[in-house]
Parts: sequence; structure tokens; C-alpha cells
Amino acid sequence: MLIDIQQDFASLNEENRFTLAANGYTIYLNGTDHDENYVSKTYVFVDQDSFFEALKQLDGIEVC
Repeated sequence: MLIDIQQDFASLNEENRFTLAANGYTIYLNGTDHDENYVSKTYVFVDQDSFFEALKQLDGIEVC
């Protein structure tokens, strides 16, 4: 499944986190959407390639 983090977030909080687990990976993000509403989302990945592709999407999103 292809996700689009840049569609979900206009800006990200400075501090976010990720988890490298035995059975997958997670990214926990907080920030605002394009309508300036507060957003908190968790993305779950079962393979390393999808996880790293999602991390690349964080580049270019404004950090507040």
C-alpha cells in the first residue's frame, strides 16, 4: 500500500518517533494538515523498503 504523508501533513512537530520491531516498523507523526487542523497519525509497515520510502517523504515538509 502506497501512502502519501505529504498529503496528510502540511507541517510536522519537531519531535516525532519511529519503532523498529521484530515484525515491522512504525512512524508516529504529529503536526497540522493543509487546513491547519492538528493531526496525529501512526503509519505501520511490514517491510523495510516501504518504511524507508515513507521516511523519504518527510523531507520537504515544514517543521514547526
